Amino acid sequence: MPAKWFGDAERIVRPNDHDLSYEKGYTNNSIRTTKYTLLTFLPKNLFEQFHRVANVYFLFIVILNWVPSVQAFGREVAMLPLLFVLAVTAIKDAYEDRRRAKQDRKTNNTLAKVYSTVSKNFEQVPWRQVQVGDVIELLDDDVIPADLLLLYTSHEDNICFVETANLDGETNLKQRHVYIDRDSQEEFNPDAFQDVLKCEHPNSKIYQFNGHITHKNSVVPLDTSNMLLRGCVIRNTKRVVGLVVYAGHETKAMLNNTGPRSKRSKLERAMNYQILYCCIILLILCILGGLSAGLWMEARNYRVVLYLPWQPGHAKPPLEGFTRVWTFFIILQVMVPISLYVSIELVKLFQVYFIQEDRALYHEETDTKMLCRALNITEDLGQINYVFSDKTGTLTQNKMVFRMCSINGIVYRHEDAQEGKDCHDMFSFPVDRKLEASIATDRGEQGQCQHSFELIAFGHDLFLAYLDSSDIHTFLMCLAANNTVVPSLKNGKVKFESESPDEAALVSAASVYGFKLQIRKLNHLTVIVHGTPIVYDILAVLDFDSTRKRMSVVVRLPDGTLRLLCKGADSAILSILGTKSNDRILSSTNEHLMEFARAGLRTLCFGYRDLDRAEFHELEQNLILLGATGIEDKLQDGVPDAIADLRHAGLKVWVLTGDKQETAVEIAMTCRLITERMQVITLNSDNARLHYDKGKTIATVAHHRAARREVLDMINSNLQQIETSSLNNRREIALVIDGPTLFYAVQNEDSIKYRFLLLAEQTKVVVACRATPLQKAQVVGLVKDNRDAMTLAIGDGANDVSMIQMAHIGVGISGQEGMQAVMASDFAIAQFRFLVKLMLVHGHWSYDRIANMILYFFYKNSCLVWVIFYFQLFAGFSGQPAIEQMYLQTYNLLWTSLPPIITAVFDQDVQSHVLLNNPALYEQGRCDLSYSGKFFPTMIDGFYQSIVIFFVPYFVFRNTILNGDMLVFGTVIFYCAVMANLLHLCIITRNYIWIHYVGLGWSVIGLFVFSLVYNGFYFVENPLTPDPFFVMQHTIQDARFWLCLLFVPIVAIGPRFLTMFSHRWFSPTIASFAREKAELEDRAQGNNSKACMHYPCMPCQRISEPCCVYSEPDYSEDRLGGKLHSNTSQNATFKILDLDETTSVSYT
Repeated sequence: MPAKWFGDAERIVRPNDHDLSYEKGYTNNSIRTTKYTLLTFLPKNLFEQFHRVANVYFLFIVILNWVPSVQAFGREVAMLPLLFVLAVTAIKDAYEDRRRAKQDRKTNNTLAKVYSTVSKNFEQVPWRQVQVGDVIELLDDDVIPADLLLLYTSHEDNICFVETANLDGETNLKQRHVYIDRDSQEEFNPDAFQDVLKCEHPNSKIYQFNGHITHKNSVVPLDTSNMLLRGCVIRNTKRVVGLVVYAGHETKAMLNNTGPRSKRSKLERAMNYQILYCCIILLILCILGGLSAGLWMEARNYRVVLYLPWQPGHAKPPLEGFTRVWTFFIILQVMVPISLYVSIELVKLFQVYFIQEDRALYHEETDTKMLCRALNITEDLGQINYVFSDKTGTLTQNKMVFRMCSINGIVYRHEDAQEGKDCHDMFSFPVDRKLEASIATDRGEQGQCQHSFELIAFGHDLFLAYLDSSDIHTFLMCLAANNTVVPSLKNGKVKFESESPDEAALVSAASVYGFKLQIRKLNHLTVIVHGTPIVYDILAVLDFDSTRKRMSVVVRLPDGTLRLLCKGADSAILSILGTKSNDRILSSTNEHLMEFARAGLRTLCFGYRDLDRAEFHELEQNLILLGATGIEDKLQDGVPDAIADLRHAGLKVWVLTGDKQETAVEIAMTCRLITERMQVITLNSDNARLHYDKGKTIATVAHHRAARREVLDMINSNLQQIETSSLNNRREIALVIDGPTLFYAVQNEDSIKYRFLLLAEQTKVVVACRATPLQKAQVVGLVKDNRDAMTLAIGDGANDVSMIQMAHIGVGISGQEGMQAVMASDFAIAQFRFLVKLMLVHGHWSYDRIANMILYFFYKNSCLVWVIFYFQLFAGFSGQPAIEQMYLQTYNLLWTSLPPIITAVFDQDVQSHVLLNNPALYEQGRCDLSYSGKFFPTMIDGFYQSIVIFFVPYFVFRNTILNGDMLVFGTVIFYCAVMANLLHLCIITRNYIWIHYVGLGWSVIGLFVFSLVYNGFYFVENPLTPDPFFVMQHTIQDARFWLCLLFVPIVAIGPRFLTMFSHRWFSPTIASFAREKAELEDRAQGNNSKACMHYPCMPCQRISEPCCVYSEPDYSEDRLGGKLHSNTSQNATFKILDLDETTSVSYT
């Protein structure tokens, strides 16, 4: 039933008014993330399962079998496959739901302190009993149980600090404010609090809240800074009190909890088309069988034919033919593999489990495991063609190290800055002696400089005047004061809690040089300058935003001067400099900014301005340039090697970042994405830079057209140069494009985006700089929508969400910028380097296993269908199967499903260390070599095997059939079919472990035991279902059965075995070559080494200086103990396809 508040314009909340909450239908704080209850499980689960077309199809078959005129099996027996599939899926769903229910109970029974109007005290009640309007008390380190309006805090500035890691992953503390000034020393009285709150209805926007509260007849506006959201944790605040605004499923945390994502993989989409082909084949066989039944009945008197049920008044040939069409639908139903759907689900669940439990994907430093949020696209990880990556926090650590600064046109380099230090404390950066000397000179000190500064001898007033007039000290003051950093003392060390790691690095650097931020309050801050505490009043704060790209704070100096301190991007600061700014300093600072950017550093500019009271409304204008900083965002461990492996795997890696072009290019070169051997094409349009951010109006249309034309001309010019260059002299190309140019390059007008895509395809690397989140998504969409290629996007921040959601697969990095990228992703990892094993190993295995399992199911089901259909040639197309009905119904469920599932979970075509050492093996999935084009050969193979399986036993047991033992013949061909299927599986399985033998034993021994037990009972015989009593017992006494069981599977599988052997011997794939080489190496080293040959990767085939080491193993007879014959695979020739050119390279 819809809530009553749906019709209201806004939500009304009164303190401690449960009646209003009940009247409006506001939810309580109880949560339920489960899909089912005990009452709804069965109907709801069945309803969801029958949304699958395959289940509806088999339900239709079951219903058909209940129609007497077309019935082929016993009615109850025919229901077994569908009931089994529904039951297995229901059990799986129930297990997953039970886990969610257990977590829900734990959360709902957590205790919270809620004010009671009866006892006049805060009482502990379970979270599930909290309601909208309740007043809740929280202490330091408490988890917030619902979305609260902050009413009171023990902090003197009426603020509290919260950690939002559980909501968005950001570990930096956030400030929240009480909507009015309250005396923190006075006890908050909930009974006296009667303010009425009105706000927006529940929504998922965690960074937005609109509302107002009526306080003493005045309306006070509210925003997100006044809210405490469910799941966050109170930090550095002794006590807070809040009013419940949203509870339970109406909280922002629950509205953002979307759970695992569901997508369809590329293989599944292809499989659906092939199931359609199976349906067409089935339809043709059914129609053919119906026509033949009518013609056969017309041509002869089939009342005297053995095994054909006959009833007086039987239908005439046309009607009989029409009826038999439906009978054939029943007996040939296995052509559509219902068990395949369930098998794929089970296999993918195991694959997800093993991926998540892989210790190599666990990041010990942050205690972060790999997370699979999308449960059904693991095989897509093995088919990626393009990787789109963010830079900051994805390729880099987002842990800042203060490297360089420029003050008054003089550069200071911190060359000895230690790597790996925590940037959130004041002990991270060593002192630069040159800057220390400049500070001492500026202060008038003589002699050796010391790290610990002391107050100079002249008077305090003169000291303050010197601070106010020194540009160096004003620069350091800007570093210390212009931020949102909150200092705290933990474990005897000062730690700077900030919303940005850049700010923590800057404040730490200022601390090292004697400007130590000690206290930050709402209206003032205290900085200890060379041992002297100085208090600055904060008059105004202009927060950073993506439009202004700068932050400013107005402080009152001790002498009463109003000073604006400003920092931001170079473009945002240099554009608002005034006439007082020194041109020499500006020129030098620009040079230093270019130097910082070329070194791969993140740059900021700093300026200031002294204000008159009359100028207070014109703040960010006419600044005086102080200098700039260069902060290094260190590369994550293993990034260069990871990118090299991805490129060697044939993947195209594009970096889409919002950083400056020079910084992005330098990082790309540092991580070996761009090499010195590459030709770099740079697309920077001056017209685009001038006009891209202007809206489309009549006055700007011509400017936009000119900019677009310039970009198109640049693209066409570079395309022409590439086309005219000699193929032999052509170098690998890297494309670098800035944000303004990209703005026009992805537009539809003049087909410019297709030309840009064509140019990008000619390159090995694309680096897009100053790209907005929308542009990132547009670039990914351009490739995804216009090329038959699989895309993967990886990022760590909120600005990467659009790109991640646009790609076929989105990967989130659990990094410093929060968990928004993770929440929007399909897979989450802690480090970029983990992407290599995730794709090259787990992706490769998942693709190979699922592809082979799908083809195997098509093969074995089609094989059985043909065997059933052949018998109709000798049974007047009556629809009477030779195989006993229980065998047919359990064929897929019990005897031929478990072994392929085990193989799909545990098989390894190549071991993990071989895959990691030989990235080129990834081409198997990237080029879809295991599945594409294999469907019809597989079906032809099944057709051939069915001929052998049916006709060899037919000619052997022909006399037995004529003597009335049809079920004996049916038992023989069924056993031959099962054994051929299992033998087929054995030769395509590459890696055996003990559980494979368990699965095979279950299928073989279990089938014999089942047959002996099942045939040991007597059933009432009827014309439709002959009684199988003692059939198996008679069959196993016949030597012909055992000869057929030995001979038929070998003959049936022979052509496939010979084909596989010849391919591996004469034209081995890269995978088979690498596997055999690894086996020889292990044998040579006594099976104690996992090392394998690292043959030249694809880029190495064309360059004179290979980027990877080629080490040919020693395969001499002495090394192998004389066991290696001259005809082993060391002499085999294999080909590594060059996917970028039409040639191939052969190795012997």
